[in-house]
Amino acid sequence: MKIKWLSNIKKTGLIGCLSVLSVVSPAHAASQTIEKAWQPAAATTQEAFQRFLRDYFPMTPKQVHTFKNALAEQEQASAMPTGDTPPAGQANIVPVTLKPGATAPVVRIGQEMITSLVFTDLTGSVWPITSFSIGNPDAFHVNWDKQSGVLMVQGQKLYAQSNIAVQLQGLDVPVMLSLLIGQKNWDYLDYIRVDAAMPGNEAALNSMTSHTPPYLIPLLQGIPPKGSHALTVNDPNSQVWEYAGNYLILTRSTLMSPAWVSKADGPGPTPLHAYEFSPAPYVLLSNNGKVDKIKIGEAVSQ
Repeated sequence: MKIKWLSNIKKTGLIGCLSVLSVVSPAHAASQTIEKAWQPAAATTQEAFQRFLRDYFPMTPKQVHTFKNALAEQEQASAMPTGDTPPAGQANIVPVTLKPGATAPVVRIGQEMITSLVFTDLTGSVWPITSFSIGNPDAFHVNWDKQSGVLMVQGQKLYAQSNIAVQLQGLDVPVMLSLLIGQKNWDYLDYIRVDAAMPGNEAALNSMTSHTPPYLIPLLQGIPPKGSHALTVNDPNSQVWEYAGNYLILTRSTLMSPAWVSKADGPGPTPLHAYEFSPAPYVLLSNNGKVDKIKIGEAVSQ
C-alpha cells in the first residue's frame, strides 16, 4: 500500500498531493476559510478609517496653513481704517472767539482714537472746566479729567457729526465746538484758545496788549521801520525783519512761539498781524489751526 501511494506522488506530482492533503485535512481547510473571511473585513475597516480622516480633516496641512494666512490678512484689513493710508494725528491750536456771529471751530475726531482738548485763555493759561454737554453721545464718548482740566473725546463711529458745549469757570457763555469724524486727518491734541482772559488773569493780558509801538502800525501796510534789515524766511506768506535788537514779523498767521513783546492787528476778516519778539532761529505760526515751524535765516542781500 505504501509503495502504491508513493507511486501516485510520482504520477500526480507534489501539487496534486497537496490538493489531496487539503481535502483530507479539515483543520487546514478551516484556517483557510477564516483567513479569507478576515482579509475583506480588515480592508473594509482601513477604508472606513481613511474616509473618517478625510471627513474630519478635509484640508491638507498646506491648505490649512494657506487658510490661516488668508484669515489673518482679512482680520488685519477689517481692523484698518478706510482709505489707502492710516489717518495722521496732529496737534493744533484752535482759536475761539466769543463774538456774536462767529462760527464754531471744527475739531477732527478719529474713530476709536482719543482727542484731548485743553482750554486756555489768551495768555496761554489753562482755563478750568465746570461742565460740558455733548450733542450726540452715541457717536462721541467724552471723559472729563477734572484734576487736569482736560476733555478726552473718542469717536465711536466711522462717520458722525455733532457739537459740544463747554462751560468754563467764570465765563457766562459756553464755548461751542463742532465735532467731526471721518476726515483724512484727526487731532490728537487741541489747545482751544479763547480770545479772553479768565477771571483773575486780566492783568497778565493787559500787560501783553497795553503797549503797541508806533512802528508796528506802518508795518501792517508793508512799511518796515527805518534802520531795519529784512531776513530770509522759508514761508512765502510771512516777512521778517531785524530791528533794534528784536525781530519783527508780518503774517496772517498767529504767532505761537516765541512769546511776542508787542503786536498790532490790521482790519478785515483775515487781518495781517505784526509781532515783535526776541531773536530766535525758528517761530511757530498757527494758520487755521495748523501749526507750522518757520525757519529764520540771514539778512537778505541788498
